[in-house]
Amino acid sequence: PKVAGAQTRIKAGRIPMRLITHEVQHYAGSPNFLRKGRGYTWYNEVFLFLNAAKEGFRGDFEGAFTNPRTRAGYWWKTTATVLVPALLAFLAAAGFAGKKMKEMYDRVTEYDKTSYIVIPMGMTDNDQVVYLRIPMDEVGRLIHGVFWKMLTGTDDVLEAAVQVAGLTAGQMPSQAPILDMVTTVSEYMIGRNPYDWFRGRQILTDDEQRVRGLPAAKKMGRWVLNKAGASVSWG
Repeated sequence: PKVAGAQTRIKAGRIPMRLITHEVQHYAGSPNFLRKGRGYTWYNEVFLFLNAAKEGFRGDFEGAFTNPRTRAGYWWKTTATVLVPALLAFLAAAGFAGKKMKEMYDRVTEYDKTSYIVIPMGMTDNDQVVYLRIPMDEVGRLIHGVFWKMLTGTDDVLEAAVQVAGLTAGQMPSQAPILDMVTTVSEYMIGRNPYDWFRGRQILTDDEQRVRGLPAAKKMGRWVLNKAGASVSWG
C-alpha cells in the first residue's frame, strides 16, 4: 500500500516530494507507528500497541478533516467503498433485488451486516446462506456501522448505540497482562473469587471457592500461566 500510495502521488505530478513523503507515511498502508508521543514509554506498555492504533486514527482524522489536499478524496473513497455498499445491501435486504436476495440477507446475522460488507453467494441444501464477508479498516467499519443503523432505522436507539460503540471496542489495544494478573491474584489472596473477564465467569467454582486449599490454588496457578502465555497442564 505504501509503494502504491507513493507511485500514485508521483505520477500525479506537481506534488513536492516532502509532501508525498508525509502523506505516504501517515495515510497510506500501515500507521506511522514510528511517530511517538511524549508518553510513549508508559502508555504503550500499559496498553499494548496503543501507539499504532493512535497513529492510525490520527492519520484518518488528518486525511479526512485537516488536510485540504486529501479530505475530498478521503470522503469520495469512503463513499464509494463504505457508504454505497451499505446502501446497496440495505436495498437488497429490503427486497429491491428480488425475493431470493432478500431471503438470503434475512439469514445473515445483524452483526455481520453492521460490521462487514456482505455479499450473499447462494443457499446450501439445508437452507443456510453462503456469503462473502469483506472487512474494512476500523474507521471505515465504524462509519459503515453508523450508516447501516441509520438506514435500518431501528426502534431501540440505545441498543443501536451500544452495537455501534462495540464495533471498535474489541479491536482497541488491551491492557498489559501483568496488570490484570496482579489485580486478579490480589483478589484471590484476600479471599474473593476472581472474575475471568475473557471467559465471562468466575475462575473458581462455588465448591472450589468454599474449600480453597490445593485444588483452588492449582486452578488459580493454571489461570496465571495461561495469562502469561506459558500454558501447561498438570494433574
